[in-house]
Amino acid sequence: MKRFLNYLSEANTVLPTSFPVFEGMIKTSKHGKIERFYSAITELRGVLDGTRPTNKAGLETIRRNIGAALDSAWDHHIYTGIVMTQYIWQKPPVTIPLPPAEAEAIWKINLSLLEAERMYRKYAHREKQSQIWGAIIPLLREVVPIKTAFDTAKTKLVVGRVRDPNAPVKEINPNQIRGTCTWCGRNIAVTAEKKMTHHGYQRPGWGEQTRSCDGILYRCAEVSDEGYRAKLKAYTQHLKHLKDQLTALPSKTMIEIQRWLQGGLKLVAVKKSETPKFEWDQHMDRERRNLESDIKLTQTEIGNTTLIIKNWKPVALPKPRK
Repeated sequence: MKRFLNYLSEANTVLPTSFPVFEGMIKTSKHGKIERFYSAITELRGVLDGTRPTNKAGLETIRRNIGAALDSAWDHHIYTGIVMTQYIWQKPPVTIPLPPAEAEAIWKINLSLLEAERMYRKYAHREKQSQIWGAIIPLLREVVPIKTAFDTAKTKLVVGRVRDPNAPVKEINPNQIRGTCTWCGRNIAVTAEKKMTHHGYQRPGWGEQTRSCDGILYRCAEVSDEGYRAKLKAYTQHLKHLKDQLTALPSKTMIEIQRWLQGGLKLVAVKKSETPKFEWDQHMDRERRNLESDIKLTQTEIGNTTLIIKNWKPVALPKPRK
């Protein structure tokens, strides 16, 4: 534990310039993009030293590019190259199952390599116990500084859009009237009918990025609460849908999961009859946790919107400047 904490202390100040274990794995990967990985690492280093300002969305793009490369190395070198070859594809089949601790670690790391600190702390002592651990632990050791760098980068984010220093300054429309969107709560320009102008939004609860926020269908919050009432109805229906999904989950025999394949992150159908029990249980547990999380988020939105409707009163909109 002391050696691990010392290692984390060093990782807090140093983001390596090379990752030899990862490079060795991704060279054998058909889909590995090592240039993409190092480009993202360079961007992350720029966020840390202040030479590349970025916002939450920009940091997420960096994380996604690094995660794609790491998952590619993991899938093709460790999961396929070792686990599948030694335990799944053997003919005749191997009679000794994959040890539970290794199965648990392999599944969790495959879901999120950037959560390596906890996994490294838990399993670092197993490095010399088997070929699988001998491959996993050195990779985790290289990933830990990346995870630590992301934690530091989160404290350096720019709020809102990151302005291009070379872009011309836009002139603000002096006659523009702005109001509050009843769906996302943002301050947006309004039309002559006091409805919101076009703007996108990532909806809490179900999370998908919308091409346009549903709030554009209703007048702004200063003028009417009709948007809040429509939002409450939509979230109530969505909550019922989520609860129905959670109830039906144990009887499912096929689910869709996200995996990094050639071309990026894609949905893949997984059948219970064709999946090892420990892996199927992990899929189901992930689905259950995601649904429970979405239910909590949706319930929170319902509670907040109900309170807003109860206390709503019209407010005068600001007048345009002359």
